[in-house]
Amino acid sequence: MLKTKLIFLFSLLFFLFPSQTIFADSDKEVNVEVAITEVYFPEKITFLFEGKTKKKIQDIKVNFKTGERKTLQYGYMDFIQKKDSNAVSSSMDFRINTQSGFIPPGSKISWSMIFYFDDGSQFITDEQEFIMLDTRFDDWDFVESEKIRIYYRYSKSRANKLLEECDLLLDEMAPIVGSFDEQIRMTLYNNYSEMIDAIRSKSKTSDRELVVAGQAFEESSVVLVLAGRNDIGTATHEIMHILVGRATEGSISLPLWLNEGLAEYANRDKTVSYDLYLDWGIGTNQLKPLSQLLTFPGDPKLTLVAYGQS
Repeated sequence: MLKTKLIFLFSLLFFLFPSQTIFADSDKEVNVEVAITEVYFPEKITFLFEGKTKKKIQDIKVNFKTGERKTLQYGYMDFIQKKDSNAVSSSMDFRINTQSGFIPPGSKISWSMIFYFDDGSQFITDEQEFIMLDTRFDDWDFVESEKIRIYYRYSKSRANKLLEECDLLLDEMAPIVGSFDEQIRMTLYNNYSEMIDAIRSKSKTSDRELVVAGQAFEESSVVLVLAGRNDIGTATHEIMHILVGRATEGSISLPLWLNEGLAEYANRDKTVSYDLYLDWGIGTNQLKPLSQLLTFPGDPKLTLVAYGQS
């Protein structure tokens, strides 16, 4: 009976994966010599390939995924295939500074290539992973624990202090939001002029009038933080956004007041206060009902009021 089941299983696999589909761990129809990425932050990632194949190529597709995103991103390479030597060289640029394609520094990127041949067969390369850093600076170092890695430049003592506070936060919040295996990666910037090109823009008005001290990217498990006297509060606030996103599995769109309220609940810097902004909002009759506080207002002053309400 067992032998019959095994024969049926192999027959089923042969039917599902016919011979014209060739995977990277089977017959080497493509000799991969170079398969690398080059990051030109904040503009683009360049995917590069060099190798050989006797088969005529129709297309080369790059599939890649950022962090825990559920959807793949992809693009097609420009390639040259020489008939006399079977040599192939190809490249693809992917813009990372657009609203739809934005990728923050610290993101883990997994990628592979699919070769489509004119005989209908395919070849899939082994998946590779890398951490995309802000390549405008080449002197990044990091400190880490089991759950957090912090990239920094120059100030190791500050990075260690942030690591300690963030680990305490994770321990405190574990009974509420649970514990997770994926490491959170934080990039610590020394000043705003360095950081501004790394953050996702909300609006031209906000960019001009409101300094963004931190930003979280739940699907990438990435946090960006501006170093300064309030960086502990910023870091713990942003990490809570990651934890809330993980706890809801990214499937629930939380209203702003709840999302920011939970993040401020986790803020370990108790010197931060929004009382002045709330007093101004009350005095000018500009407090919104919570039912309407679903997204940030366009006015930077009202954005700070919204944090206080939350």
